[in-house]
Amino acid sequence: MSLIKRNWPKLSVIILFVLLIGLLIKQPQAQNRDPQITSTDQPVATTAETTLDWQDIPSEYHLVINKIKVDVPVLLNVPGANKQSYLAALHEGVAQYQGTALPGEVGNVVIFGHSATHPSKRGPYSQVFNGLDQLVTGDKIEFVGQDEQHPSLTYSVLEQQTISPKNTDVIKQGNERRLTLITCWPPGNIRHRLVVTAQLETID
Repeated sequence: MSLIKRNWPKLSVIILFVLLIGLLIKQPQAQNRDPQITSTDQPVATTAETTLDWQDIPSEYHLVINKIKVDVPVLLNVPGANKQSYLAALHEGVAQYQGTALPGEVGNVVIFGHSATHPSKRGPYSQVFNGLDQLVTGDKIEFVGQDEQHPSLTYSVLEQQTISPKNTDVIKQGNERRLTLITCWPPGNIRHRLVVTAQLETID
């Protein structure tokens, strides 16, 4: 017993060291067994995996704005209240707001698209509307039909304005054949919305 007392300081250091080694060995194993663990290295489900796969839906129109070199597929009937769904759609083109008029119809065709996105979420259309501010009265916006059932349409720009995101007047319907393009503004900022309105001019 006296021998143990005399050597207790050394023994306590050895015991503590062994315990620490045991914890370091066991800790990763416990983490691997935890089904709730999250890590930046682990894959995260994308919006396309949890919502409608817009890649499988053919586009009936392309939106063409020659002045700012835009030629982009239009996804129809995109639910604007479903964030995951519309973000997935915007990865494939621009989106027609569900419940508004379809291209060529009486009413207000509301189209929204990205002006910019976070670098980690960039896709082929992540900056498609970043030149929207260059449009002025009289500029042409076209819907090019992708088959015989969808004629090509030309709209003429009426005005451009910057509004609050809370302003929903711009998506209201009416008795004219109008078009409204909407994007976050300035690019990379969600503080405001840039809105371009146009009126149907010709149907080919």
